Amino acid sequence: MTSATGEKTIVREAIYHGGMCPRCEGRGSVSDLDLTAIYDESKSLLDGAITVPGYTPDGWMVRAYAESGFYPPDRPIREFTKQQLADLLYKEPTKIKAMGINVTYEGLIPKIQKSMFAKDVDSLQPHVRAFVERAATFAACPDCGGTRLSESARSSRIRGVNIAELCAMQITDLAAWLHDIRTHPDDPSIVPVVQALADNLASFVELGLGYLSLDRPSGTLSGGEAQRIKMLRHLGSSLTDVTYVFDEPTIGLHPHDVERMNDLLLRLRDKGNTVLVVEHKPEAIAVADHVVDLGPGAAPPGER
Repeated sequence: MTSATGEKTIVREAIYHGGMCPRCEGRGSVSDLDLTAIYDESKSLLDGAITVPGYTPDGWMVRAYAESGFYPPDRPIREFTKQQLADLLYKEPTKIKAMGINVTYEGLIPKIQKSMFAKDVDSLQPHVRAFVERAATFAACPDCGGTRLSESARSSRIRGVNIAELCAMQITDLAAWLHDIRTHPDDPSIVPVVQALADNLASFVELGLGYLSLDRPSGTLSGGEAQRIKMLRHLGSSLTDVTYVFDEPTIGLHPHDVERMNDLLLRLRDKGNTVLVVEHKPEAIAVADHVVDLGPGAAPPGER
């Protein structure tokens, strides 16, 4: 946008959303809810029509709905008028008096979207997670195409490529792209920043992670991949005198990459940290300053 109004719009969006897609709030996906998993239309509110975890007929959340006055709480939901059903499900925040106190009433759908569906599924309690997975179908956000970025963030390009396209590249390809930027910079002042990024990506390649992309969801990483990424993250930290514990970080590594991983472990140690590694591969055990061997039996008989 070149107009003053357009520029203000982009700045305002950047301030409020920090570059994330406002529709999906940076998650990259949107959910469509199955209403039959949220309420039983054959029951009334007082009989337990709401099937959302935590919304029991005698609980304060259901009582607020029952005492709202927007619909009859003792009639089956299928008998509600269109307006009454809309008030139950989608009504905007409204001040009401329920249970003898002033409370803010909000439709059931936006309420559970904020409390359950807007959160990381893996962070939810098991019974809530089961409900979310049963009630919601997730699809790529139509506004951002699953990139999680706003239009203004995606409109910024370097040599014809935006940040979403860079994050979707395989790390080895992204490293090659950065190498070209570094060797033929448009502005010499960017070289130190590009060099730091290139060094970080080179560490990924050294640990056999060059096939990953930066937009890969962390929940899809294997245990070994997550361990090695954790190692790289802490190598870039300025913290010292910290104890790190790695559980079999060589899982999935090609034998010639184990030596590179060992080098990173030693560098982490040399920064003034204590590094504890649970490992079985002799190549990794060989670089340890101290070795505690447990087995082959369990408990005290297995200690040597």
